[in-house]
Amino acid sequence: MAQKAKLLSADTVSAVQSESPFLKLGDVVYRILEQGILTLELAPQSKLRINSIAEKLDVSATPVREAIEKLEEGGLVIGQKATGSKYKTYSVFDIDDDDFQELFIIRKAIDGMAAYLCAQKNWTVDIDYLQKCNDEFEERLHSYISGKTTFIECRNSDRAFHKGLVEYSGNRYLAETYRQLEKKLDYLSIRTCEFVASGPKRDDLNILHIQHSSVLNAIKMSFPELAREAASTHIDFCLERSIKNRYLQSFSGL
Repeated sequence: MAQKAKLLSADTVSAVQSESPFLKLGDVVYRILEQGILTLELAPQSKLRINSIAEKLDVSATPVREAIEKLEEGGLVIGQKATGSKYKTYSVFDIDDDDFQELFIIRKAIDGMAAYLCAQKNWTVDIDYLQKCNDEFEERLHSYISGKTTFIECRNSDRAFHKGLVEYSGNRYLAETYRQLEKKLDYLSIRTCEFVASGPKRDDLNILHIQHSSVLNAIKMSFPELAREAASTHIDFCLERSIKNRYLQSFSGL
């Protein structure tokens, strides 16, 4: 199982419990495993063995099973039952080309409409917050390019910007749809940043920030169609670069 040793340890359990003392143990384990998946410390397709995880966390198997089943419900873990077996085997979700295509389609629909609605009623939008997210995204991209941080930090600012668009859209059904897919979209974001960052062209990373700026400027100017178009262009670019660089990784054996 690919992981950093410090992730699955009793110390990690204690740290989470110190931060959130009223969490049930199953929710503590869930938070640890979810963080591992969304930071790629638990590698895509790696096996999640309940007894092994329980031993490393120094907890019983029950909260681990509860956490993994909850992760399965959210789509971050895949459970498979072998023919004739009563028990499932679990592994970390990975994104194949079909997943990329389908998730990006829904991202394009959500982000495009969110940007449109934000521009339509931009006086209800916290422009300063979105600007702050975008500025942090630019700063972290430059830090990554100079080797001072990881693409994980870039991803955090990226998600904050996109979540802000949905929140300020003012459409509760759009927000509800987003929440249902949030974990998979978070995972898609981390893999997108990974693949774009792995590409040979560093300019691709700067383009991401420029595209965010285009969306934000259209919202500021109250141009709904332009905002939707800018968001769609951004999502299309992310998809194209992700698939291209994914193949480059596979070809180079990375």
